[in-house]
Amino acid sequence: MMDYSWHSAAELAQKLRAALEVRHPDEVTELRIAIEGDLVVLEGEVASEGCRSDAKRLALSFDGVFKVANRLEVAAFLTGASDTADEDNFFDKPFLQDARTAEHERMPSWSEIVRRSTGERIEGPGIEYGSVQPEAAPEPVEVGRFPTVEKSGEVKPGASIDVIVGLSTDAAAHGQPISIGSFPSDWSEIDVSVQIAGEWLATAAPQTGTITLRRTGDPTSARFACTVAEDYVAGSPAVLLVSYLHGTRICGHFSIDLATAEAEQHVPSAEPAPAPPERVSGARPTVTIVPDAQGPAMSVMISAMEGDRQMWMWTAFGPAGASSGSSLVELGAPPKIFADTLLQSCPNLPANSFRRTMRGIGEAIWRKAPAGFQSAYARCRDTIGPGFAIQFTTDDPHIPWEMMKPDLDDGAVDHLYVEHPVARWPLNSKHPMRAAFGDGEIVSFVPEYSSQRLSAAAQEGDWIRSTLGAVRMNPTRDEFLNLLDGDYDGIVKMLHFAGHGRADTGSNDGGIDLEDAPVGLMDVYQSSVRIGIRDGPLLVLNACEASAGAEMLGMNTGWGAAVAASGFGGLIAPLWAVQDSVAFTMAQDCLPDLVNSCAPLGEAVRKARLKNANASVAALAYLAHGDVMASFVRS
Repeated sequence: MMDYSWHSAAELAQKLRAALEVRHPDEVTELRIAIEGDLVVLEGEVASEGCRSDAKRLALSFDGVFKVANRLEVAAFLTGASDTADEDNFFDKPFLQDARTAEHERMPSWSEIVRRSTGERIEGPGIEYGSVQPEAAPEPVEVGRFPTVEKSGEVKPGASIDVIVGLSTDAAAHGQPISIGSFPSDWSEIDVSVQIAGEWLATAAPQTGTITLRRTGDPTSARFACTVAEDYVAGSPAVLLVSYLHGTRICGHFSIDLATAEAEQHVPSAEPAPAPPERVSGARPTVTIVPDAQGPAMSVMISAMEGDRQMWMWTAFGPAGASSGSSLVELGAPPKIFADTLLQSCPNLPANSFRRTMRGIGEAIWRKAPAGFQSAYARCRDTIGPGFAIQFTTDDPHIPWEMMKPDLDDGAVDHLYVEHPVARWPLNSKHPMRAAFGDGEIVSFVPEYSSQRLSAAAQEGDWIRSTLGAVRMNPTRDEFLNLLDGDYDGIVKMLHFAGHGRADTGSNDGGIDLEDAPVGLMDVYQSSVRIGIRDGPLLVLNACEASAGAEMLGMNTGWGAAVAASGFGGLIAPLWAVQDSVAFTMAQDCLPDLVNSCAPLGEAVRKARLKNANASVAALAYLAHGDVMASFVRS
């Protein structure tokens, strides 16, 4: 019997090759496996279409593998492989047992797998059913559901209660529907992972639950057996944090106070009986599942609690499937003060010593991360290797957790955002992360100031027009705001600014200076802004400073939330104002990868950051906001 466990990409490739050689002797010329987020990528060369198709089917049978991209080339044929384009690109295992046939049996066809998958399903997160067919894909339909939370038992010190999280079709009790996403009209089942956490919870089992949505029939719910902490004060808030994930990709999050619910109906009986679950009202998050979206290798959800506390939840891809955990963090100071204390000196660090100082700052941030997260990161690094993608979703805009430097391998590991593609997104944004940036135009605003002229910014404007085909816009306040409000005929895929940045005074007013007047946070954070929802562009704010000195900006705090709330696809901006020459270099090293090569957002920014990390502290100022795996669609 074949062993379907694996502990590294190399071992997975070795075992997959051995299995293929049994069915297709001497047909595997080269087989490599790369892990991109939660996606297993097959690369190399085989001698037949049958071998190529079986490679994907067998890969999906290995423990923990639920998305596969088949990029194997068939050397013996000029025609394409038999799989459809959708099958070549991923995905989820529709019927695991069919792939794990005995070595002497033939592999089932995709149509057989799909047809037979309705009779049995595999438990676990990140599994989709009935959506892969060799025929033309059916028309997509929008799938909407309403979130539900129920509890059984009273929230009191030491009590044992059940918490049941679901997604329902019942519109009467829950207001506006939640868009689950667009699926083929013949979809059968969709599994959604759920994690819960709360300061008042002593234990919650399992760590990750599963909601199974069914096209016909009732969905299942995720049930958690919970124990209330002994030190919980009865009647005080009992805030439950709930995160929805598809595989390792965060789809939605919300929090609700279970202590505000009405008293449970206890059932008198000679023998103890559980109280009937009581539905808790008020749960109206935005949960969006994009079925063909690639997830990161690691997702981290951070909720700000009262004072200096934060609640962390995380999930990580690995050989045994997604693993998860949660923990409370105590910073020792409010998040803004904690961050300011570490970062205020960064913009003006000496050129000959900034790298060492920044490493110390990174390790100080690492020491505040939960021990469980640190262990999960180390396991990912051991099994997947360095360079895997990490997604932070947080309602704390102040602490750049992506800047942490793991205290591993005797200090040889660099900052997270130097070693890994990393991006962040607001935890409770009403608009979900966009899995891709659309096609369209790049529009560029590069002011020509009458004083403090930025020569490199002017060169950047010329470069982005000649190299990436950007449209030069009149760099005035009215022109900029009119575009934000949707007064532009073309579709915008990127909005670029290179010019002076204004420091945040502590009132979330950090902004940019156009030729005639500034644009601040409150000019952007309002409902009149339509370009984000309409086009979902990436916003690139290259805020520059002419002198050697620089100031902290507000574009990664309030502006990060503003672009998410306005429906933008993402944001690239520095934590502090940078010299215009460095800003130009970062643009040259990042934007072509994004636009021309369609590199993922987190990877494109990471490569530019890594290339310039030893040359200037300014390179370490840039953060990426959005889906870490998002990329521009090819024209």
